[in-house]
Amino acid sequence: MIVVRWAISMGIAAGVTLGLFFFMSVLIATGETLSERLSVVKIVDATMPDIELEVIEEIDKPEPIEELTEEQPELQDKQINLDSGPSL
Repeated sequence: MIVVRWAISMGIAAGVTLGLFFFMSVLIATGETLSERLSVVKIVDATMPDIELEVIEEIDKPEPIEELTEEQPELQDKQINLDSGPSL
């Protein structure tokens, strides 16, 4: 079943590819008369209008933050002996 499905898919793919190839060949062959009818539309270059930049010169300074002077308790030094722990 998979082989039949694969063969049908390849046949359709080959048909589409050859059809597009011949279609493009016909378009190229008949393209000589197309250039006579074709009208060119010129696109105007878009320009950016001049914008006045507003600069804010006055900057409000933030209020000063009160410093906290809380006394922190002293931490006791712990005597840890790492040699007495479990080893590998």
